[in-house]
Amino acid sequence: MRVNLFYSFMHLMSRFILWALFRLERIGVENIPRRGGIVFAANHASFLDPILMASASPRQMYFLAKDELFKGFFFPLLLRSLNAMPIKREGVSPLIFRRVNKLIGEGNALLLFPEGTRSKSGKIGKGKTGVSLISYASSSPVIPVFIEGSFNALPPGAKMITPVKIKVKFGKPLYPEREKKRENYKKFTELIMQKIKELNSSR
Repeated sequence: MRVNLFYSFMHLMSRFILWALFRLERIGVENIPRRGGIVFAANHASFLDPILMASASPRQMYFLAKDELFKGFFFPLLLRSLNAMPIKREGVSPLIFRRVNKLIGEGNALLLFPEGTRSKSGKIGKGKTGVSLISYASSSPVIPVFIEGSFNALPPGAKMITPVKIKVKFGKPLYPEREKKRENYKKFTELIMQKIKELNSSR
């Protein structure tokens, strides 16, 4: 498992800032395995979601960001320093697929948003099978996560952050079946999205 010292420093800083802004609350942290490769699968309603996840998780994680953000020098350098990897809008390329599987195989954590894009309404949309494919390929569990309040804090199109209460809820690990079949990928994706929605209804 890789340890990024800059990430650790930013994690401590963000915990303080996000608690001050949003009274950030973590629920179900005990459901996160302390060792071994895992995939976090979270709902996505705000640009704040990646930093909220990174701050709430006790484990360092890698995440995918659209390749347009990697233009220039300073911002791409910052993103890469925080374990971000570029991804094209068309989806996960074979190169990225192999890279994330290698990272998970080495015992690291990966953050994915199964919906593929931010929700325009704040409601949870339909999940894509990418998260299932990666889970099956790496034989790693998926931790469903619901981020509550990020849409109200910074919805798509908003230019200012509104300080509101935010909760990050971690569900119990979900394990893929052994047989790698297309119908299993679809069923597992549906299960992941169902568990994320159940976390939304829990208090």
